[in-house]
Amino acid sequence: RNGLNSNIFHRGTVYEATAYAVPFIAAVIAGPIERGVRVQLSLLLAHIARSASYEARSASQPGAWGAGVGPLINEAFRTSSGYLRAAAMQADLRLAEVLHAVVAATEAPSIELTAFLDDTVERFEDALGLHD
Repeated sequence: RNGLNSNIFHRGTVYEATAYAVPFIAAVIAGPIERGVRVQLSLLLAHIARSASYEARSASQPGAWGAGVGPLINEAFRTSSGYLRAAAMQADLRLAEVLHAVVAATEAPSIELTAFLDDTVERFEDALGLHD
């Protein structure tokens, strides 16, 4: 995951390459992998979905960097929704909630759905003890 963080999701910034990686990550989490890997990759996708919801003013700021990057990433999520739903079927209830929030926030992006995604991910990360 660390290599993915530095290449397709760096400090909250997402890029055109991120859109091309989303379907592959979604396919991996839908497959037979251990829970810890599924959790980490699902959280990565959730953070990518969040960052794709707004434009970055520069490459060093959080958000989608580059013309049309946000919509391109949302389209990648829409085409990957079957994988995300399959992953949710294999996940525990809390992780399934995160995956369903990702699908909802990227199928029909809106401020309300982005806030719902943020809240869902924060509660899940809190439950895992990932926040200070």
